[in-house]
Amino acid sequence: MVERISVILVLCFFFSSIERLYPGIAVSRNEFSTALRRLRKRIDRLDGRLMRLLLQRARAVERVGILKNKNAVPVADREREQEILERIEKIGTGSGKRDFLRRIYGCIFRASREIEEGESSEYGLGSAGNEIDQGRD
Repeated sequence: MVERISVILVLCFFFSSIERLYPGIAVSRNEFSTALRRLRKRIDRLDGRLMRLLLQRARAVERVGILKNKNAVPVADREREQEILERIEKIGTGSGKRDFLRRIYGCIFRASREIEEGESSEYGLGSAGNEIDQGRD
């Protein structure tokens, strides 16, 4: 399941128009390799942070699913999703960036519903979930 979440997020990022979001990123041919390496290192660091946060979020979602299941509450909560999307609208950034975030959160919502529906055995947090619980939530 973690792999599925990663693939979904990678595809969402891939299909986003990065050039539209970050114009003027071109450099001379001599600087290209160095600039690309630096940018990729930065992306790798950010990806590491994102992955840790997404796993923490997934663990919380898993618990929400268990709670909903025990109380016979439907998984889909469009009102909650709308609250999150409204927070995106309130951030002080351009509409292209808000659109990007809406698409990413659409992927997160779909993956979260899968976790809540009980695909957590495939999700398999195991001990990573326990580490998250010990002071990092």
